[in-house]
Amino acid sequence: MFARNKTSLSHIVWILLIHIFVSAVAGPRRRPKPDSNIFTTLINVHSKKSPYYNPTMTIKQIADYDFNTSISRGLHLTSNISIGSRLNTEIPLTADWTGFLVPFWVGSEKVKQHLFLDSGSGLLWINCQPCGKHALEPIYDPQKSTTYRVENCDLGHICWSSGPTKINCQDRDYKVKGCKFSVRYGTTFCEGNLGRETFRFGKHQDEVVPNLAFGCAHNTGDKNYNGIFGLGNIPISFLSQYKASKFSYCFGDLSDPEYPYNMLAIGKDVRMWGARTPLTVEDKYYVNLVDIGIGDIWLKTSRHLFRRDTRKHEGGMLVDSGSTLTFLPQIVLTEFEKITRSAIKKLNLPLSPFSITFRGYSMQCYIGEAIYLKPFPKVKLHFQNRAYMELTPDNVFVEADDNLFCLAILPSSLLGRNTAILGNVMQQNFNIAFDLKGEELAFKRMSCKSVEDYYGHDEL
Repeated sequence: MFARNKTSLSHIVWILLIHIFVSAVAGPRRRPKPDSNIFTTLINVHSKKSPYYNPTMTIKQIADYDFNTSISRGLHLTSNISIGSRLNTEIPLTADWTGFLVPFWVGSEKVKQHLFLDSGSGLLWINCQPCGKHALEPIYDPQKSTTYRVENCDLGHICWSSGPTKINCQDRDYKVKGCKFSVRYGTTFCEGNLGRETFRFGKHQDEVVPNLAFGCAHNTGDKNYNGIFGLGNIPISFLSQYKASKFSYCFGDLSDPEYPYNMLAIGKDVRMWGARTPLTVEDKYYVNLVDIGIGDIWLKTSRHLFRRDTRKHEGGMLVDSGSTLTFLPQIVLTEFEKITRSAIKKLNLPLSPFSITFRGYSMQCYIGEAIYLKPFPKVKLHFQNRAYMELTPDNVFVEADDNLFCLAILPSSLLGRNTAILGNVMQQNFNIAFDLKGEELAFKRMSCKSVEDYYGHDEL
């Protein structure tokens, strides 16, 4: 009996060893573990799930807001000085936000927050009690959280300033309240103190980031934002603290605010799907655009026009998560519009007699519904290293009103600079992945649901 049990035990051990060997050969699980990764859904700012949702806004009002926001944001992104001293424009000189919100919970009381995703900002900040009268509920109160502590800036890399973001480590009361920070957005601002806190992400709040340095804002002027989730590259950014060199996002159908599969991934297991092109990593992210094609026609532009000059910090195409519209140099946009008019004419869609005008520039708009644009030729963005982004009409045109659509492109001259900006209309229905360490940008047209399925729906 003992011998039989011993034989059975040996048999079980062999089965276990075979199972371990087969598992090792098979390799890792298809879905990455949440350890050292954050996978979360993103909420369209115009969705009913958004704290900024306004059910009375019409298609035209939403378009006007997104268009104006693109310009005010572009002014902010392309300037490292006070915008008010550089330009005189009827566009509000404040960096408004649109696009997508990152949901998470903060502190021991797990206060839910929705912050604007911003690849062009480095600092993560939220509204804190006490705060201004415009702050949206619920407002995080550090005094009620057992996991909050003051950041007194003992670490040298925290004391960092660049452009509109400044962190003051010399204030005499920083030991009590934490060192101060301020971010200037054109003619408005945000200011407060730095602290450290626990942040929770994911559907089940099981992706926990403890001891994260962040901006606890007590004054945001006349703005009612919950805060900004900065994914820019600065020493105090979320990416730097999380030790993540990769992140990606996927924006689905922007015309459907309730599209449920928009998502953000951060961490070592972020996949770099599709074509790859060199990425210039500064505090923001730039790529080199080589050519633009519409159907079989390629624009006659200089190949050096879109190249980033890292010494002068000029040129290139800034990849932005928060701008609805794309910006191109006027000389390029003029030729683009000419070819577009010819292609649209063949579709028998009339040019709109009503113009949408910004600082003397009239957007190219047409009368009709988006469904009639399906035969429009594909637009191709040719990036360095033969990386081609093929765009369909929904990436090139945007609905501006009932029975009215416009080119989703504005001239860079509106910003007073020659820098191009790749907006999120052109990025929709692509997975866009950033590798900061490898200095690469990867993009692939795909369903955001398939991205979510890969990373694992249960983790979102």
